[in-house]
Amino acid sequence: MHYKGVVNSVDEKNRITVTTNDNVFLHSAGKSYDKLSDVPIYLQLGDEVEVETADEVNKANTYHVTNVYHIIKIKKWRAKEMRKTVLNTVEKIKEMRAAYVQKMESIARDTDLTTEGKRNRMNSCIKDYHNEILTITNPVIRAIENNIKSITDEENGILLKKRTSADYATTLDSTVRILADNAKNISAADVEAAVSVFANDPLAIQAIKTALKGSDKEYILPEDTRGTRQEYLEKTMSSLKSAVEMLAAITYQEDGFAGSTKVNDFYISNQALVFFDMAFVESLNDDCTGKRPEQLEKPENVDFGFNFRRLR
Repeated sequence: MHYKGVVNSVDEKNRITVTTNDNVFLHSAGKSYDKLSDVPIYLQLGDEVEVETADEVNKANTYHVTNVYHIIKIKKWRAKEMRKTVLNTVEKIKEMRAAYVQKMESIARDTDLTTEGKRNRMNSCIKDYHNEILTITNPVIRAIENNIKSITDEENGILLKKRTSADYATTLDSTVRILADNAKNISAADVEAAVSVFANDPLAIQAIKTALKGSDKEYILPEDTRGTRQEYLEKTMSSLKSAVEMLAAITYQEDGFAGSTKVNDFYISNQALVFFDMAFVESLNDDCTGKRPEQLEKPENVDFGFNFRRLR
């Protein structure tokens, strides 16, 4: 059986429960959700999933609801709290950076270690830090990439459904004919209402554009917003990667360098070399597919990445 639903719990072992619109209750039967997918996934509360379940209702019903099924495979998923996840990821790495720099400073102060021993331990710290960064950021990057693919598949599916519909084709044909013959006698509001159904269909938009050419309504065309949500997600991913790259840059030298603090014989990167202003991500809606309503009237930031400034 197949169901679409929303994740409503994730425990410390990544076991999940899911509810559907028709109140069917699904759970992962003691398995972590990553074991139920063919591709790496990263689930949180509120994420949308499409799952395959066992045919039999769970007989040992400890959830005190009817229609409980075991999830045996997660087919599709879409993250909803992307904005919060990205912002929290950057904050977590900033905290990690401070902790690892502090470790390196402690190593540099350790009088029981030789200079070579200090170098070895600090190199090990840097390696561990970079590995932890990958552990934290890779699932988030995968989640963004998955959402981009999911939205693209959704858009393509809607367009295919339209183009294989006889009613849709008939409506388009009659609309184009009427507009070509009589656009000047139809109000702008009526033209806009008539063509709105063909939004996000480039072939239909071109046909309507041709029909309206030369009339006083040729500026009225259906919107084609396909790819817009994906662009916001791409820019979110770029902002995250850039921030992480900067935060990952910790090192030590025996000569001074910008953004370093001297600790005994070594210069070590500052705990807070830069302050990251994730203004672009903060301005987005929860799933990072567009601006939050209160941000729509504000001018777009030309630089869609992060901004940073040195702390004094």
